[in-house]
Amino acid sequence: MWQDLRTFIQYLSVERGLAPNTLESYERDLTLFIQFLEQSGIASLAEVDRRHITAYVGKLRQDGKANATISRSLVSIRNFCRFLVQERMIARDPSQQLEMPRQEKKLPKVLAMDEVERLLDAPR
Repeated sequence: MWQDLRTFIQYLSVERGLAPNTLESYERDLTLFIQFLEQSGIASLAEVDRRHITAYVGKLRQDGKANATISRSLVSIRNFCRFLVQERMIARDPSQQLEMPRQEKKLPKVLAMDEVERLLDAPR
């Protein structure tokens, strides 16, 4: 699994030309995922199915990770799985049809009444 991760990171760097920070994010997300798989008794990426990914998302939620973090991790896992299928390292993509967590929508900040008055009183 670790060699597959190294191959994927090299592909992202050379073929896709991703920035170093992006590569670090992919590697960090996928390292945590592979560690979870190993702790779950999974020895090969070919053994991974949707249940394992869903269980990992559950662990991230249990650990208090934000939806944005979980979404980023799922994007990393999806791209990794697609790469593995494309390179014929696994037969099927276990990440297909996974739902992404809903992003929290925050209301915009509004000006206080005195701020609006000062803005209106300001010279053009």
